[in-house]
Amino acid sequence: MRIVPLAEQAAPLRAAYGLVYRPAAIPAGTYGSAESVGTVAIPDLVVCGPGTPAPVVRAVVGALFDGRAAIARTVPAADALDRRSAIETDPVPLHPAAAAWFRERKAYAQR
Repeated sequence: MRIVPLAEQAAPLRAAYGLVYRPAAIPAGTYGSAESVGTVAIPDLVVCGPGTPAPVVRAVVGALFDGRAAIARTVPAADALDRRSAIETDPVPLHPAAAAWFRERKAYAQR
């Protein structure tokens, strides 16, 4: 199997279809490849309606990020969860409770 590099396609896709497309890399060792390969990525989003209660949203976001290491033992992709990039959800807005969770963690991390 050969992984086809697609990173240079990210900019034209963004220009044509919006910010949902971004350049990314498939890490070396993934799918048995010896080197990292540039690709096009789109975010995986957990989506809820605007009426979802704030405590539910906070619990889900907290479980994903605070439990990342435990989840990654079963689902290795969870190890790639990153709070800094998780707030980039354009064109889908963050639920206010999710935005508050990220703001609080950022403020806590800066102390």
